[in-house]
Parts: sequence; structure tokens; C-alpha cells
Amino acid sequence: IDVHLVLPATMRGADLARTARRFEPLRPALFIFTHLDETSSCGGLLSLGMETGRPISFLCAGQGVPEDIEPASRQALLRLIGAEPLAAAAVA
Repeated sequence: IDVHLVLPATMRGADLARTARRFEPLRPALFIFTHLDETSSCGGLLSLGMETGRPISFLCAGQGVPEDIEPASRQALLRLIGAEPLAAAAVA
């Protein structure tokens, strides 16, 4: 069983890190980020994943469950920071 820590993407980076440390005794292996539809700044959540070495498993942008939950694919994460894969940019 994998333990996922669910955090809102609307938190500041320092608050995300502090909250993740508080849940460390539960040994979460993965992160899920929610409320992506309520923020335009996703650097904190990407930084948290890189700093902890823990992958982001799912992203959620909206109230609909399970419709608004998507796997945190490379393409989805690049979309968060406004970058597109070169292949997709060439096709468009």
C-alpha cells in the first residue's frame, strides 16, 4: 500500500514544506495536489517534489471526483509551468 499525502496547490512553498514535514511520521511515498484550478502559481508543489525526492502521483483541478483527477504525467506537470513538450509544440 502506498501512502499519498494530499496537499492543496494553493499553499505557499514554505507552508507546503512545513506541512509535509509534519506528516513525515506517516512516511508518505507520493504527493497528490488539489485545488489546481484555484492558483496560477505551481512552483511550490514542483519544488516540494524535487526537494523531497517524492513523486507527484495525481493532480486535481475541480470539484468533480473522479472526473477532475488526473495522473501526474510529465505532460500534465509541464502544463502546470506553462511549458509544452517540443513534439507537441511542433505539431501545433
